[in-house]
Amino acid sequence: MKLYALGTGSGMASKDLNCSCYLLERENKSFILDCGEGCTQTLLRMDYDIREIEAIIICHYHPDHLCGIFMLMQTMYLKGRKKPLKLYLPEREDEFLGFMQYMYLFEERFAYELEICSILDLPKDYPYFSLMKNDHLIGYTAVIEEGGLPNQQRAYSVRIAGEKGDMAYSSDIGDIKSIEKLIDGVHTFICDGLHPPYEELERLLELSIKRVIFTHETPKEAIMKLKAQDAGRFEEIVQGESYTI
Repeated sequence: MKLYALGTGSGMASKDLNCSCYLLERENKSFILDCGEGCTQTLLRMDYDIREIEAIIICHYHPDHLCGIFMLMQTMYLKGRKKPLKLYLPEREDEFLGFMQYMYLFEERFAYELEICSILDLPKDYPYFSLMKNDHLIGYTAVIEEGGLPNQQRAYSVRIAGEKGDMAYSSDIGDIKSIEKLIDGVHTFICDGLHPPYEELERLLELSIKRVIFTHETPKEAIMKLKAQDAGRFEEIVQGESYTI
């Protein structure tokens, strides 16, 4: 199992980093985990055959995790993709086609079948995936309730089982506690270290995780403090690198 770090930036645009996006290869299938800006261009620079990607998985709706998806689907169309594409979404998946139509992305013109699914169907379709809802979006409760808005505040972290060890990807989280049961025992954990307070990151010291790779522009001071306590387990992600189990 291999993970390519296509985009490791945060919600603040960066001169040097793409927004959140990862390419996961497991056996003979490949998946996009989150799809921020810069995803398609990076895949093309890799000479990666985007016509063969199995599915796109969006863990929550923030621009830095979603906005690259439209160029990726359009480029798949322009490159003549024919293989069906599954798109797993965290909420309101029935409304997504309407959103695409704003940009004149009509599935009727695609040569490939686009299957839009709830992310909750992901473990049913690919049993080596497991999910846990996290707390990243709870801070929006007041504005959603006051405005009577349809947002469902669904954000997920994922775990992928592998023969040589499991990998987990937090996407964005508010704390470690909300996903401890998902990540404990994995070989490699790709962890948002920007949003959780440092006291939450310290929880990782107590969990059975062989390698923690911090992403989303984790403060370097936090990484240094954790490395001082356990130098072999913690590192900062490098955009453009791949990580193998």
